[in-house]
Amino acid sequence: MYKKINFEDTTRFNKNGVDFIGYEPISEDMSFVMETVKEGHFEEFVHDKCTFTYIFLEGSGTFYLDDEAVNVKKGDVLSIYPGTRIYYIGNLKQLLITTPAYDESYERHIRVIKKEEEKPFERNMIYDLEIYHLTKYIPKWCHMDDENSSRIIDLKNKIVYAINYYYNLTLKWLEDNNYLNEDVILAVVPSHEASDINSSGIAILAKKIINNSNMQDGVNLVLRETTIYKKSTAMYRPSLNQDINSLKLNDSIDIKGKTIVILDDVTTQGDSFRAAAYHLYMNGAKKVIPLAMGKTVIPHE
Repeated sequence: MYKKINFEDTTRFNKNGVDFIGYEPISEDMSFVMETVKEGHFEEFVHDKCTFTYIFLEGSGTFYLDDEAVNVKKGDVLSIYPGTRIYYIGNLKQLLITTPAYDESYERHIRVIKKEEEKPFERNMIYDLEIYHLTKYIPKWCHMDDENSSRIIDLKNKIVYAINYYYNLTLKWLEDNNYLNEDVILAVVPSHEASDINSSGIAILAKKIINNSNMQDGVNLVLRETTIYKKSTAMYRPSLNQDINSLKLNDSIDIKGKTIVILDDVTTQGDSFRAAAYHLYMNGAKKVIPLAMGKTVIPHE
C-alpha cells in the first residue's frame, strides 16, 4: 500500500516571509509542507498541539525557541515540541513535518518580528525587572493572624473597604514617583482564567485611579488568552514560559514608547509581572513598572 501526492496537486502561498508548497495530509497523524525562506519567518507563534520537525535541505539560519537561539544548516534536523514559541531568521529551504497533522486552530500569534531584528529578546530585561510592593503578605497556610494579609484577601474578593484602602496607598505611591500623568498607562496583571476583560479587585482599583487622574486606561491591555493554574497551587505552578504563552495584548491600545505601570495584588517570585513585561517590551513599551499591593513573606525563613 502507498499514497502518492502529485506535485501538480500542491498549493502555493506566502505567509510571514515564507514561500510554502502545501501537500495534502498523509493521514490524521502527519502532514508536511515545503518551505523556502529568503530572510526569515517574521512572526513569533506557538502551536499547542503539533510537534514541528524541520529537515533542512539548503542554506542556514537561526531559530529562536522560547528566546533561545538555535543555529541550523543543511543536513540538520530540528524537532520543536508543542507550546514552544517559534520564529526564525535565515536563508533556508526545508521540509516541515507536523505530527499529528497540522491544525491551524491550535496555532497562536505572539508578535510580528521586525526584519532588522537579528537577535532574540534580551531576557535580562525581564529577569532584572525591579518589582515594587506596598506591604507584606503572609499566606493563609502560615496560620498567622495578619491584618494586612486578610485585607489583601478582601481586595481579591472585591470588598469595597479593601479596594479603597489600597487605592489610597497606590495613589500616594504613584504621586510620589510622578506617574500620575497622561504619558503613563496603568495596567493590571490578569487573573489565571482566560478572559477578554479584567474584572478583578485590582482591576477595579486601577479603574478608580484612572478615573481620578490623567493616567491612560490600560486595565484591559494585558489579557489572559488561555487559562493556567493558580500561582498559589504549588504542585502545578506554571513556568514563566507557560505564563508568557498564556497572555496576549489588546492591540487597540498603543504602547510604543510608553511607560506602563502594572499592578497586581500579590507578588511572590515575580513571574506574573515578568510574563506581562515580556509582551509589553516586545511590543514597544519604553519602561515597565511593576507594583504589587503585597509581597509574599514566610515568617522565620
